Amino acid sequence: MKGVSRIINLTEKLIDEHGSVLVNNFFWFFIISFCIDRIINYFIHFPFFVISAIIIFPFLFLTARYKNPDKRKLYLLVFSFLIITVINSIVFLFRVKNISDFLFIGLFITIYFYYRNNINHLNISNIYLFFVLILFLFSFTFFNINSNSIGNTEYTTLFNWDINSLVNSDQIKEITPKNENIKWESNPMDILEYLRIYHNGLFRLPHVASYFFGFLVLFFAFQYQKKKKVFHIALMILSLAFCIYTGSRAVLAAFVLSIIIFLFKRKYIIHFTLLIAVLLLLAISNEYILQLTKDTVFYQYFALVQTTVENFTRLS
Repeated sequence: MKGVSRIINLTEKLIDEHGSVLVNNFFWFFIISFCIDRIINYFIHFPFFVISAIIIFPFLFLTARYKNPDKRKLYLLVFSFLIITVINSIVFLFRVKNISDFLFIGLFITIYFYYRNNINHLNISNIYLFFVLILFLFSFTFFNINSNSIGNTEYTTLFNWDINSLVNSDQIKEITPKNENIKWESNPMDILEYLRIYHNGLFRLPHVASYFFGFLVLFFAFQYQKKKKVFHIALMILSLAFCIYTGSRAVLAAFVLSIIIFLFKRKYIIHFTLLIAVLLLLAISNEYILQLTKDTVFYQYFALVQTTVENFTRLS
């Protein structure tokens, strides 16, 4: 116990002396680890980021709890998920994935409470460098280089076919991922959700790239609100374009739902009515729009409208 107490005391002394420097160093540690992990994993599967996170997590947790008014919430959330991980390992047998799942959830919680308490020390220029780095990782997709860990499948040759004729088609069964359990006789509309085009560059999943760009959209919007510079509008539009280009729909769906809730709560009835009218128009003319957008990344966004209207249980 003396050893643990000494480590805690040394950590607190380090925070008192170099607290503002640590805020930026933690930020860069995770960003650089993530970038190195993505470059390594394009060639070989090696959990570089996971190993880096395991090493830094105890120190980050000790730092996050020090002089933090929200430390009880931090303890409650992290230790709750730790208990859940232990229970899962006992009931469903231990798997390495249990540890990695807890690590990422624990990291997310700890980083949130750490930066919430120290946000004033974070250098804003780091966010712009973060944008450049993730743009670099994503830009490989423009040269037809995408991380092979996603198991991408080309679906574009199917867009010229009639959906109903594909239900029992041998051709579509041949090109679908082998690890998918697809019941083609269940619902012809299910096929819409498999006709997807993704772009991810060196990101393991397009969804991660989409989340990063989505958060940057919010950041640049906030910067524009404060400084009123066209530069921030340009970066916001660029981030949104890349967010759309990934093919992952979750962030855009969240944006649309957020706008609807915002307009409704603020009682902007005219704007709210116009938005609902646009969504209804999309739903009514969606089959025509699907034909116009076939073989493009926009197809799956309009397919989402069709799925929501006619096949809601298919949504994740």
